Amino acid sequence: ATTMRRRTPWCLGQAERERQVAVLTAVGTTMTGRFTITLSVLTPAFPPTLPADLAWIVQGIGAIGATTGTLGWGEDTAGLSMRQMPASVAYAAVANVTTDLVVTFESTERLQNRGRVTVLVPEEFQVLCTGVLLKELSLPGVVECRVFPGQFTVVIRDALLPGEYTFAVRVVVPASTPAENEFSVILKNREDVVRDARAGIFGQAVSQMGVEVLPLKWTASQAGDTTRITLSVEVTTDIRSRALLITPPKTVFHRVAEIADVQVAPTPSAVVGVAAADVSYLRLELASGLTRGVWTFEFEARLPASMPSFNVWQVGFCDTACTTHDDALTFSVAGFQLGQASEDRVTTMSGAGAAGASLALLLGLARALR
Repeated sequence: ATTMRRRTPWCLGQAERERQVAVLTAVGTTMTGRFTITLSVLTPAFPPTLPADLAWIVQGIGAIGATTGTLGWGEDTAGLSMRQMPASVAYAAVANVTTDLVVTFESTERLQNRGRVTVLVPEEFQVLCTGVLLKELSLPGVVECRVFPGQFTVVIRDALLPGEYTFAVRVVVPASTPAENEFSVILKNREDVVRDARAGIFGQAVSQMGVEVLPLKWTASQAGDTTRITLSVEVTTDIRSRALLITPPKTVFHRVAEIADVQVAPTPSAVVGVAAADVSYLRLELASGLTRGVWTFEFEARLPASMPSFNVWQVGFCDTACTTHDDALTFSVAGFQLGQASEDRVTTMSGAGAAGASLALLLGLARALR
């Protein structure tokens, strides 16, 4: 029989904090000789930091004459080795905006089809992941996304092999920084058993800056194509940033050499210069920030033979002449797959198709009435 208690083991002393203790009681037999006991345990979110907290202690208790006492004890000072799965979350920490939450993880585990990725989020975040709001990016297909209070689960269609993966969902950022501002990424098999995890990813402090980066638009999307990228920014309160830093996915290179290669609307003079010597990022120098309204920035980029696993565009608002996103308020915007049509082009084509079908129907009726 086994019971669970919380108490201080006698060999640690009362100065040590209490631990959970499993008490195994032999019924109707005597425990002698060498034997093995297997226990199922739930590992903590964070490994212990003090050496004493790593130790496992075994204490044998039995009858000594007319009394009960300790017959022997042992200690494993090494304990269990624990590791956190490499994982991160990226989002624009701006109050009340709807933005991409980009989740990246790298696992050595292999999951069969219909494995799950569960992401724990602060309860103040609203998660939107139905239909086109979920971007698969480098995941091997998705069956569905389920949202629960404080978490969401993505069910993966095909087997997940060891490697790095990225996907994105839309979230509504709360009006202020949550008191419990942490994220966790958990991999489970189709039997809902945890296979890998990263806990305690700290979220960002929420900014009150009135800006939002809208989903990306593009023209061509085949391997090796030159595509035209449209980046749209909605400003709700005037911002005084000195520069806009745009970093494409790792193997996508912009084709901007001078200010004339970037089309800016509604006020082209808002951009007074470009820093484009490095094709891996593009910095637009702003005259005096951006005023309220929707701004668009169009430029060409060259697509690779294959997209990287971290298929994400980063758009940062800088107060200095920044070259990295460390000093910028950064939005992470989901990229697109090779061969994928831009959502605005899909909508336009659908509308044109419906109009064509209606015209064909009217012509058919006209012929039938002759």
